[in-house]
Amino acid sequence: MSQRASKVLISIAAAATSIIPTIADVNHTHLFNPLWPPHARFHGAVLLLVNIISGVMALVLLWGRYEGRDSRLAVRFAAFLPAHCWGPFMPASRLPGTSSWPDGMEPFASIHPNMVLAVVIVAMSVGGVVLDRRARNAKSAADAAQLAPTHT
Repeated sequence: MSQRASKVLISIAAAATSIIPTIADVNHTHLFNPLWPPHARFHGAVLLLVNIISGVMALVLLWGRYEGRDSRLAVRFAAFLPAHCWGPFMPASRLPGTSSWPDGMEPFASIHPNMVLAVVIVAMSVGGVVLDRRARNAKSAADAAQLAPTHT
C-alpha cells in the first residue's frame, strides 16, 4: 500500500464529513424543523459549519501546496478532523434523553444509518493513518537497505 492510498481513504472520509451533513441537515428534519427552538437551530448550524470546515481543512492538509504537506503530522491531523466530527455520535447516543432520530421521524431501523456512517468514517480515518504508517515504515526499510554496505 502506498501513502497515496492512505490519502485517498482519508479524503473520502473528509469529503463525506463536509457533504453528507449538508445534505442531511439543511431541511425540515434538522435546521428548519419547526419543533426546534432557535437555540437548538443555532447549535445545529454551528455543528454543520464545523463539519464543513473540518472536511475542507482535511483535504487542504492532504492535497494543498505547502511545505510539510506529506508529513506524518499533516496526514494524522487530516485523519483526526473527520474522526472528531463523527466519533462523538456513539457516546452522545448514550446520553439519557437523546435520540439519533430527528423529531417527528419514526425509526425505520434498529440502528440509525448515521451511527453506521459514523463508524465507517472513523474506521476510514484510522485506516488511513495505519496505511500511512505502514507505507512510511516500508519506505524507511527500503531506504535503509539501499544505504547498507554490500559485502563482496
